[in-house]
Amino acid sequence: MKKNILIIGGGPSGLEAAGILIKLGYNVIVIEKEKTIGGKLTQWDKLFPQMESAATILKQLKDNLEGVTIFTQTSINSINLLNKSYNVVLSNGITILADAILISTGFDLFKAEKKEEYGYGIYDHVITNSDLEQFFKTNSDYRINNPQKVGFVHCVGSRDEKASNRECSKVCCVTAIKQACEIKQKFPTAEVYCFYMDL
Repeated sequence: MKKNILIIGGGPSGLEAAGILIKLGYNVIVIEKEKTIGGKLTQWDKLFPQMESAATILKQLKDNLEGVTIFTQTSINSINLLNKSYNVVLSNGITILADAILISTGFDLFKAEKKEEYGYGIYDHVITNSDLEQFFKTNSDYRINNPQKVGFVHCVGSRDEKASNRECSKVCCVTAIKQACEIKQKFPTAEVYCFYMDL
């Protein structure tokens, strides 16, 4: 009998794991709280270092999900250990007996407003990586109009005692470098600076 593996989170890592596990012969169930799978990948335009389209990568991940059961707009009500398996009750009323659970819940973006000294939400020309990525995706943002000098501030809210985040996010360095390259391509005359603790 195939073993059931429950994956909590339908973002890129959850989908990658689901695609591999289904090929290895497991019965895979993915639980996603949002309306669609894909997580933060649905909000990104291109990914470093090959600058591949995020939409293309998401399609490739989805193409590997044949046979995977996916529940969207669903959360976990309870998990109970029963001998060597887990009894999982979902918010949609379905109960699953899982042999293993993989937690792949992704990350939340730091709320830039918390670091008032940088002026996000106060000054029009202070934006986040997420805002900039939307600009690259849509080519529309009233705050971005042929900039001549652009500064990328790394580690905002990361490794910060005041923000209660002592760890490195492992996301902003690669994102800022990618976006700095894209800004230079889009606005060749702009001077682009990166301010960082370390890379």
